[in-house]
Amino acid sequence: MKDEHKEKISLALRGKPKSPEHREKIRQGNLGKSRGKFSADHIEKIRLGNIGKVISEETRDKMRLAKEKVYKIISPTGKKYFIKSCDLSKFCLVFKLNKGSLLNACRFKKLYKRWEIIVLGMSKDIFKV
Repeated sequence: MKDEHKEKISLALRGKPKSPEHREKIRQGNLGKSRGKFSADHIEKIRLGNIGKVISEETRDKMRLAKEKVYKIISPTGKKYFIKSCDLSKFCLVFKLNKGSLLNACRFKKLYKRWEIIVLGMSKDIFKV
């Protein structure tokens, strides 16, 4: 069959409800097939293709901003601090806190040395940069 003909059939059948028997046959046909996982050979080809690529500073900033979170940290005295994830290490140094332990307290919704930490969200959503 030509690709043009296959496309016409595909468009004609799209959205048409399938019988339970048909759905079971599709399910059986897909069993055992891995989806989304790449073979070792394919991963190696991707790696080789990325070697030597230079990512611009602008792109790095965009990637950094996309992952950046904002935390609300409440001290034992009740004072509130709003800290971006990139400034969390400096904050911990100033107040003699362990960053990992503070983040674990956030993750498990517990206190760390009577400090409370809450994730407010992604900084791009909060600050609308």
